[in-house]
Amino acid sequence: MAIKGQEIRNTGKVKEAIMKAFRFTEWLHQAEFVDVPVPEPGHGEALIRIGGAGACHSDLHIMHEWTPESFPPVAAWSLPFTLGHENAGWVEGGSLAGLEVGTPVVVAPTWSCGMCRSCRLGATNYCEQGMMVSGGLGRDGGLGAVRHL
Repeated sequence: MAIKGQEIRNTGKVKEAIMKAFRFTEWLHQAEFVDVPVPEPGHGEALIRIGGAGACHSDLHIMHEWTPESFPPVAAWSLPFTLGHENAGWVEGGSLAGLEVGTPVVVAPTWSCGMCRSCRLGATNYCEQGMMVSGGLGRDGGLGAVRHL
């Protein structure tokens, strides 16, 4: 499948789909554009062709201020990851029920449990389960050609 921003690279035995992504690789360092494999969606996941991705103040905190010592919620994050938690685009593939290829989507900027009092009241950014890991926040986000969720 052809995705804008993607190239096919011959690694000797298998051709691998590669894209550019803005990756955070080290605490207190600027993120950088690097080549990464195009993600493969697993069961119950979709591949989203990114139409727009916002950089926000949280991305600046991630690069320039937060460390596991200064902001303990990020201790659960595994580096590296692709930044970008404010995304919109179109379903490119995957197996999410009810989402067909080409369906326009907006990705929730933070993921939450959906069950606690805050989530049930619609204040998912105050999730009582502390769901601080989401796309672009400790997991691959949308500052690349595609992302999975």
